[in-house]
Amino acid sequence: MSGRRIVIIGAGVVGVGLADELARLGERDITVIDKGPLFATGGSSAHAPGLVSRTSTSKFLSDTADYTIRKFQALSTGEGPAFPGLGTLEVAYNEARLQELWRRHDAARSFGWRGRMIEPDEALSLWPIINPDGLIGAYTTEDEGLAASLRAVEAMGERAADAGVTFLGETEVTGFQTTEGKVTGVVVAGGGGGGDAIPADVVICCAGVWGPKLGASVGLTLPVMPMEHQYAITTDIPQLAGNAAREATMPILRHHDIGIYFRDHGAGVGIGSFHHRALPVAPEAIDGHERNVEDGLAFAFTDEDWTEAWELVAEFLPPVADAGLASKFNGIFGFTPDGYPVVGEHPELAGLWFALSIWVTHSQGVARAVAQTLVDGGSEMDLSPADLSRFDERELEPSFFEPRCEDQYRDVYVAHHPVEPGVSARDIRFSPFAERQRELGAVFFNVATWERPQWYEANATLADGLPPLSRDEWSGRHWSPIAVAEHLATRERAGLFDMTPLYRIEVTGPGAEAFLLRMIAARTDRPVGSVVYSVLLDERGGIRSDVTVTRLAEDRYWIGGNGPRDLAWIRAHAPSDGSVALRFISDDVACAGLWGPAARDILSSVTDADLSNDAFPYLTTQEISVAGVRVTAVRISYAGELGWELTSTATDGPALWDSLWSAGQARGLVAGGRAALGTLRLEKGYRAWGTELTPEYGPVESGLGFAVRRDDSEFLGRAGVLERGEAAARRLRCLVLEGEQVVMGSEPVMAGDECVGYVTSGGWGASVGESIAYGWVDDLLGEGDAVEVWYFDRHLAATIASEPRFDPAGERVRS
Repeated sequence: MSGRRIVIIGAGVVGVGLADELARLGERDITVIDKGPLFATGGSSAHAPGLVSRTSTSKFLSDTADYTIRKFQALSTGEGPAFPGLGTLEVAYNEARLQELWRRHDAARSFGWRGRMIEPDEALSLWPIINPDGLIGAYTTEDEGLAASLRAVEAMGERAADAGVTFLGETEVTGFQTTEGKVTGVVVAGGGGGGDAIPADVVICCAGVWGPKLGASVGLTLPVMPMEHQYAITTDIPQLAGNAAREATMPILRHHDIGIYFRDHGAGVGIGSFHHRALPVAPEAIDGHERNVEDGLAFAFTDEDWTEAWELVAEFLPPVADAGLASKFNGIFGFTPDGYPVVGEHPELAGLWFALSIWVTHSQGVARAVAQTLVDGGSEMDLSPADLSRFDERELEPSFFEPRCEDQYRDVYVAHHPVEPGVSARDIRFSPFAERQRELGAVFFNVATWERPQWYEANATLADGLPPLSRDEWSGRHWSPIAVAEHLATRERAGLFDMTPLYRIEVTGPGAEAFLLRMIAARTDRPVGSVVYSVLLDERGGIRSDVTVTRLAEDRYWIGGNGPRDLAWIRAHAPSDGSVALRFISDDVACAGLWGPAARDILSSVTDADLSNDAFPYLTTQEISVAGVRVTAVRISYAGELGWELTSTATDGPALWDSLWSAGQARGLVAGGRAALGTLRLEKGYRAWGTELTPEYGPVESGLGFAVRRDDSEFLGRAGVLERGEAAARRLRCLVLEGEQVVMGSEPVMAGDECVGYVTSGGWGASVGESIAYGWVDDLLGEGDAVEVWYFDRHLAATIASEPRFDPAGERVRS
């Protein structure tokens, strides 16, 4: 028991679930506050339709749903079980949707769950009133489906109260008390607060769509957009009259192509529609909204948004056509720009946490992870996809996140491709090379707010002479054979890549060396000019990020990382005495990656610096002049080739590009995009953060044991690494597939009928003529073992192979 005073704002499924989890981990001084009555507070938990399924192509969403299901299955009240279950059913009326259901079926297997692809007759037996005309198949699960969320909240609340948790209803939190960068309490109004303030050492805001307003009161922008969502329940349908006395009897039904889901309410049918325009509601306007007729999140129905959806429902479920609507309302749910929750600590107020935009489906998995983080310093589950620090300043502009949130609402049931670019909020951020890239026909995809070339149409003629690859429509979507040409040109001659969006953090000050020695798993106290590749670890030894650390001076370093999470993590551990300063610098620079066998010749023609191996070794840095432009040259390569990352000021970026481009034309230099860089790194076995590398796994099982120091010096995560040891249930493995088919990620790796892992990423290794994939595979399997990768409804033969597939001795990067 820690003795901390913990206050949770919000007595819905997330807040009460978190209180229950914290109490089960030994915390006792916990107070849960809600402005509504307990436990039907008026929030989304009270009116959510209760759809819960593990099936997802996201491991995070799948894992959090699984914990929620397992927890709810053990809960009940006098009114019945918290998880009636009943299963799920997803239907397909065209081949494209049937293939998507196969993809979802495979992803479920990848992450440990099991569904079934079924024929139309069986689907009709589960929902007899479905229109059979044109139905070609379906996907079903049996041990998930319907949750009674309010019962779950009541059951968890009773258990938490028995453990000593205090609940205060009809008590509104109106603000926070803070002292010297720490939260010290919450200010309340009304109810049983016993005054105008409640002291706290830790505050977790689980207030749902009201959370962004509370965040704004302490200077924090939370990109959560409340959206209206239509839900209606029909009058009784004669064909379902036998179910009238029961709460529900049939699986949750989804028709993705019309954007509508269904559940039975006795003899009536509940209909939830995403088939309408986006209806955003500003967080500060929720309580005073003209259609907020019940002082909660059940707004008055907008009939004008229902007409087209009702016509589609009547066609899909013909017996419903003659029914009326017994009840109808617009519920309010929070959406984020990328579809994941927002969870984490305020970057400038220690002890103030937020856990928002969390649906019932994932509520208890997230609550468990947050509770473990607060008690143990880290969670068993990877919370990084939901980390509130994943957004940078540009992504927190309403002009960016609001339209992206609307996209998320409209596209809830769309089959999203793994590399699909965003639609709205484009053309926000370009590198200083953008004009040159446009001249070369760059095809821009966006990553966060950065527009990055995926390939260049100027290289189309290079692809004309290549043999065609046997790629299906899915793996060939958002892809071009030009990427293969750029890949090969880089291996054979040289490629020029835009590395400006690499997330760079400058670390300066007299305490920089000691600080980084504590933060980074490898030794960074090396001479000026050294470059180190290593990892940031959490307390459990899980990988927070992989980074390069470049020492530019005794008291100045650059960290090349993977995004805003890195800066937030480093800043959270920085000393408070002013001895270390941190600054994000990517917006201030231009960076070109020049890689390939001809890279030294090209760069030598525009600089007087000695670029020989002896004078400029691999993993070192120097300040040089390139055609009169001052450049920080770092000899490192994500392509696995000889070359440098060359960084100038943003202003000098166009001149840097021009000089390299001009010098490279006689030597066959091409501009290369992200698609080519992705396959170059796969051939070299380089890991990618967020796919191969996550906090769930440590450096040893990830194949990065070499990036962790072996001496007795202390660093963050050392105890976790030692506790993990050398043993691992799964290890990151290289797979080589037979044939040319490329896999995309989340596909199951099978040994017979047993799922032994899942794919993290894949691509065509043009230099070695192989389809390469990486994946987490059971440790009992090793090099040479045969497996299968399930890809939609096909089984692809594969072999666990040695890595890297290209230049295993690493001679080319050191040449």
